[in-house]
Amino acid sequence: MARAIILGCGMSGADYASLPGDHIYAVNDAAKFGHKIDTLVFINRPSQFPQHRLDIIKATQAERVFCLHTNTDYWSAIFPHVVKLPLLERWRSGAKYYKEKLYHTADSPFTAMTLAIHEGHKEIVLFGVDFVNHIYITALSAVPSYSQVARRVEYLGVKLYKGTDYSRLQLPVWNMPL
Repeated sequence: MARAIILGCGMSGADYASLPGDHIYAVNDAAKFGHKIDTLVFINRPSQFPQHRLDIIKATQAERVFCLHTNTDYWSAIFPHVVKLPLLERWRSGAKYYKEKLYHTADSPFTAMTLAIHEGHKEIVLFGVDFVNHIYITALSAVPSYSQVARRVEYLGVKLYKGTDYSRLQLPVWNMPL
């Protein structure tokens, strides 16, 4: 199966250079980086985005669009082919990871990542998942969940990478002990 790229809205999203065969799971207005989007994932409602971001979202062309089951009516006005995500389970520290489930935390890239795992991708690379300038979430609050999942999915043969100029897809995302 193709490598999955999780394209968030952080500035390292600009570092991704499209490679043939990559399947891009993007969130929100990550199309601003100019990549062809295969799968677009939303946790928020359209009304939660400022107009300049919503304009980018509306112009995004994606083969598949997913949103929370409670937001389908809102997104179907923009994307008639939107599909409801299965019910999400809140990721809990120390929990066992089940491939058949989808998880959420406070951020969309996390859910996009678990969707990629759910769909069978064995190599997942995160770009734009920085939380440096995020209005609500900091890297300090987000990193532990990603680190835990990186460790928990090893038994599934899934490798998770942080794709930046520095790691060049060579180093696991976060190697902190659990």
